[in-house]
Amino acid sequence: MMIDTKPLPADAKGRMLLSYVGYLGIIGAFVAPKETYLSVKYAIRFMKIIYAGFCTLFFFLPDQFYSDNFAKPPKDNFGRLFMVMFGYLGFAVIYLIHLAKDNPGTFP
Repeated sequence: MMIDTKPLPADAKGRMLLSYVGYLGIIGAFVAPKETYLSVKYAIRFMKIIYAGFCTLFFFLPDQFYSDNFAKPPKDNFGRLFMVMFGYLGFAVIYLIHLAKDNPGTFP
């Protein structure tokens, strides 16, 4: 049984490719750091900058993110609230990583 689907537009293919690269990036969580190209200190700094950008967008532009990912607006403001809460949670996690980065046992 074959499922008949329409071809994806170019922007959807680009978003899928970006998601695949992100999924491949999770492999880094299971590999011990060797510090060949980048030290752990700079890798943590780079990660905090990237996540701070995403959290800023979620926290300050939730309506744009919601409209980009869903066809119709929400009936209530739960989607907007969820986006703002997710951005706030991201800032909290970045802060906790900032506090824990000086402990040598945190990132083996």
